[in-house]
Amino acid sequence: MKQCDSTGMYMKISRFLIVLSLALVLSHCADLMKIMKQTGIQEPAVHVSSAKLSGLSFDQADLLFDIEISNPNSIGISLAGFDYDLELNSVSFLKGDQKKKLEIRAKDVVTVQLPLSLSYRNIYETYQSLKTEDSVAYALKTGLSFDLPLLGVVRVPVSTSGNIPMPKLPSISLKSINLEKLLLTSADFNALVEIGNPNSWSLLVNTLQYGLTINGKQWMDGTTTKGISLDPKRETSLHIPFSLNFMEIGSSVYRVITNGKGLDYKFTGKADLSSSLEMLGEFQLPFNMSGKIDILK
Repeated sequence: MKQCDSTGMYMKISRFLIVLSLALVLSHCADLMKIMKQTGIQEPAVHVSSAKLSGLSFDQADLLFDIEISNPNSIGISLAGFDYDLELNSVSFLKGDQKKKLEIRAKDVVTVQLPLSLSYRNIYETYQSLKTEDSVAYALKTGLSFDLPLLGVVRVPVSTSGNIPMPKLPSISLKSINLEKLLLTSADFNALVEIGNPNSWSLLVNTLQYGLTINGKQWMDGTTTKGISLDPKRETSLHIPFSLNFMEIGSSVYRVITNGKGLDYKFTGKADLSSSLEMLGEFQLPFNMSGKIDILK
């Protein structure tokens, strides 16, 4: 019986403490509003005036947020710092805070900048599903802390949202080597190269430098100077004709060609590309592949 009384008394005391805490909080808020009303001191107006990509590569995306602060008071105030939480697909990804002090004069408007860099490697490690996505939704939640006269430190929240592109490197592969003509002293071929663009925007191959060795012998090398347009989400075929002179390369190649099965190949080079996504700019794509290949006749 005494145990039941103790339990009941404990619950009553707990409820009392909760009510008392709420009353103190509400009282503090009421006092705060009263002070603000009496003194005429107002919270500064804060909003994100600009959110943009300041840099973009296949390794990372750089974001730059301009946060505008308007001081409506007839006296100066101080920015004590700010905190931020960047969410990707509604999940917290990057958190931090900066103790950045800034004096804001009476009736003045100033802008502070928050730069953030996001590594695609870290993004893909955290969100496996984003490897196939063209973009990711972000939401920035930040709070600016101000040191206001009489009120002390007051945190003013602000948020914004948008999308970040997820660029992916194109692929280059040697699909086949086709024998077009075989003579006693020479042979003509056509190499089929496929370039895949996995992005939702177009790419342009400005130049393609390449070299092909078969069974350790150099069969072709060269550079394409005509621009090759790569449509979004498609593979583009490139036909590269070349010829072999047996007097120069050796008559043993003739037997290799006539056999034409399971040949060791190495296809290397680099592509200079540009993107219709202006921020991505120009970039180089080196390639180095090897394996077995047949001569198609």
